[in-house]
Amino acid sequence: MALNFPNTPTNAQSYVDPNGHTWVYETATNSWTAQGAPVAGMVYKGSIDVTTAPPTGAATGSVFTVSTGGTPNAGFIGLPTTVAVGTQVIFDGTKWQLMSTISPDATEATKGLVELATAAETTTGTDATRAVHPAGLKVELDKKATKTVTSDTAPANPKDGDLWYDSVSGELYVWYDSDDGGAGAGTWVQANPQPTPKQATASVAGVVTLADVAAITAGTAGRVVDAAQVKAQYIAKGEALYMHSVNGITGASVGFTNIPAWAKRISILLNGVQTTAPGGLVIIKIADQVGLVGGYAAKMQLIGAGGPAGGAITSGFYASANMQPTDVRDGRVDISLVSVSGASYVYAASGAVGIAAPDMSKTNATLSYGGVATANGAISAVYVQIDSAATFAGGNIGFTYEG
Repeated sequence: MALNFPNTPTNAQSYVDPNGHTWVYETATNSWTAQGAPVAGMVYKGSIDVTTAPPTGAATGSVFTVSTGGTPNAGFIGLPTTVAVGTQVIFDGTKWQLMSTISPDATEATKGLVELATAAETTTGTDATRAVHPAGLKVELDKKATKTVTSDTAPANPKDGDLWYDSVSGELYVWYDSDDGGAGAGTWVQANPQPTPKQATASVAGVVTLADVAAITAGTAGRVVDAAQVKAQYIAKGEALYMHSVNGITGASVGFTNIPAWAKRISILLNGVQTTAPGGLVIIKIADQVGLVGGYAAKMQLIGAGGPAGGAITSGFYASANMQPTDVRDGRVDISLVSVSGASYVYAASGAVGIAAPDMSKTNATLSYGGVATANGAISAVYVQIDSAATFAGGNIGFTYEG
């Protein structure tokens, strides 16, 4: 234990140290002398600097308090490599020994004694000399720790910074308390608010609103239509929805398939069509998988320089007759749905084809055509073919269907 003698003693003043030993001060020698066993003969001589040479003539039993510590001078035989300020040392006549040590107050840079902080001091958090113990620390951490709750209702007794994920709306909220638990009421604030989206315009990208039937009919600006609506409106208005062409035709047949059941009119367009041999009959037939009731019933009329000619047609809807290799045919044939009765679909066909080359001594001839056929269902495909041994030798055939 340290010997903490009074700072301004008077002559013959006594002092009892923490070990129960009595010391008496002598003004003439400015020293404290131990009284009685087991410390008789020890004399307190005051302060000492251990970094300089020991005092000359130090007597056995001389006790000093270290005023300047550190690495002892070589004359202090027996002392450790480092001696702290406040330590008592004693000379035994041969070497020096530590009599007691004084632990300084602890700092951020020095080991030493420390006092534990009270709960109030821990809460205040401004004392830099006292240490926080686990119990006090937990109280403060519990006050500050945030929690995250997932539920469909807001949690009770929230603290500033608590998080709540609303499982119904899918939104994340944070509890905001402006006075950190004071009298003022806090509130849940959306943690990830979405910016207000821009409305799309002709020049700005943004969100769009689908148009309903009323908006489409009225032509409302700022709305868009999807593919299904486009299809429905085109069908309702009878607009053409599909067009396809085959250029540089060859072979004996050109087919157009996958015609939707809602198609009401099918058009075949001929441009510069030629054949490889004479005698070809260019006809248009409904797909084989759709049976016909009674076949085709039609008539054609060919008008040319040599006078009119014509006749009944039963093998298909005609686009041209008596083709010669030098003939170049241009024209159009339309096949339209006339009526539906149960599974019976009645189609009427009409068209006109011009001859742009001599045909059987006739120049600039025109073939007019009209006919009808009843099918067991909606047309799903049509084929343009030559009803002879000839094949196509060039030209283009176009195809459209409408609702």
